[in-house]
Amino acid sequence: MSLGKIILCTLTLAGLLPAKVSAQDIGAELRQLDATIKMADEYYRNKETLISSLESLLTYPNTSPEQQFTIYGQLYKENYAYSFDRALAALNSQEEIARDLTEQDRMQVRLDKAMLFVTAGFYLEAREIIDGQLDTTRMTQGQLLEYYYTMHRFWKDYKEYTDGKNITGEPVPSRYRYFRDKYIECTDESDFRHRQLEIFNLMDDERTEEADVKNMGLLSSLDSLSHEYAIMSYYQALISERKGDYEARLHWLIKSATVDFRNAVRDYASLSTIATDILDSDVERSSRYIQRCIDDALFYNAKLRPWQLVRLLPDIDNAYKRQQQQARDTMTKNMRVMSVISVVLLLVLAALLFFFKRKADASNDLAFQLEECRGKLDSMTKANAAVTDAFDRLSASNNTKKEQIVSLLSVCNSYLDKAKRNLSPEQKEAELRQYYSAFDNAFLQMYPTFVEDFNALLRPDQRIELKKDDILNTELRIFALIRLGVTQSSTIASLLRYSVNTIYNYRAQIKNAALNEREDFEKSVKKIGSIEF
Repeated sequence: MSLGKIILCTLTLAGLLPAKVSAQDIGAELRQLDATIKMADEYYRNKETLISSLESLLTYPNTSPEQQFTIYGQLYKENYAYSFDRALAALNSQEEIARDLTEQDRMQVRLDKAMLFVTAGFYLEAREIIDGQLDTTRMTQGQLLEYYYTMHRFWKDYKEYTDGKNITGEPVPSRYRYFRDKYIECTDESDFRHRQLEIFNLMDDERTEEADVKNMGLLSSLDSLSHEYAIMSYYQALISERKGDYEARLHWLIKSATVDFRNAVRDYASLSTIATDILDSDVERSSRYIQRCIDDALFYNAKLRPWQLVRLLPDIDNAYKRQQQQARDTMTKNMRVMSVISVVLLLVLAALLFFFKRKADASNDLAFQLEECRGKLDSMTKANAAVTDAFDRLSASNNTKKEQIVSLLSVCNSYLDKAKRNLSPEQKEAELRQYYSAFDNAFLQMYPTFVEDFNALLRPDQRIELKKDDILNTELRIFALIRLGVTQSSTIASLLRYSVNTIYNYRAQIKNAALNEREDFEKSVKKIGSIEF
């Protein structure tokens, strides 16, 4: 037996690690996670109380600049994973105060701001600070270590976010390993990040068993309610996935998500991953988790998380379609069975009528049996109505999903507005293409035949022909939003980044090309992809 397996067995026997995770265990853990999420508002109120207490310290008379600097530093730490805007505001206030303090104080603010931008996905802003405001020759030893860790995070996260390419399409160099090794070289095993980065190196080198042993050892040494425990639980889930143990993967994701909520963390990854994992087996719970992720992403108000949630929309749509198909199949089967039963009952009724017509002395029995048959028919009618009602509820949940798509598009659109001041024309164009592509792909996952169905509503000589590399064009995006329920030209203009007059002219031009009455054209568009019985 290898040394790693011996260590794992020892930790398991000591009760520090769980035994093999079963489906029953996962069910209980998901119920516990649901209970924790129900308590989320209370955890958030506690966080708000703590933040308010820190802010009140700033109002004390005779508070020195040094003390204010320290208080704002605490406010930054409390808001780091809770509210991007508040964390940034605290750093901006620190920056103002630091102008009259030491060079080390000013350097610390820059390091913290760079790290916040990296975490929130504002890589251009982070790069501006890294290239123009950080001087390693003027840093303390502790600040130099933070610089190494920040650079590791910048290159690692940026590489993952851009799929290994920068804004121009060129490969992103793997520089994060250099800064990771520099941090490890300058620290020892007692440092949490030292052990964390060693585990990342093992994972990158595909030394999964060694990474498993080291991470389980690290987890056993951490406070099980700490933010660090939530982070390393997430990475233990990734290690379990590499080992092919998907029950353990879900177990550690649930642990990570539970601790995140208890710590009032709103910028997280575990819950959305859980929602994806259980999508096929528990659509209702998965949908609730996705809605919570969207709510927290909107509150946190950074760039990265909404884009990641947009990527989940096709999977969510496919799951809803599968559920709808199952409901249709069940309804069809029930209707066939009820039809057969109805025919049989009608034959029985006919036979009874013929029989009891010749047996006048048994007329009371005939009346009784006829009444019983009518009762069965009423019961079947009610059952059919119940099935129809269930399908109506399913359709209502599908409408909720469409509203989520529009909500996420609004968030992504706001980030384009935030970032446009710092982007070159080429970068703006690339970001806009990415924005349109995300919408086009998500929408066509929901309505794959939309383009063909839309053209069928137009006169043959007016039908839209897409260019070689286009998924949708401007006219199709306008009416795609109308299909999702967005009918106001001002709202469509905001989401597609055009003027209201442009949207109005496009709508009028397309309706004039309608095959049938132009007044009914948009009603017909809203019916594309609808399920009818």
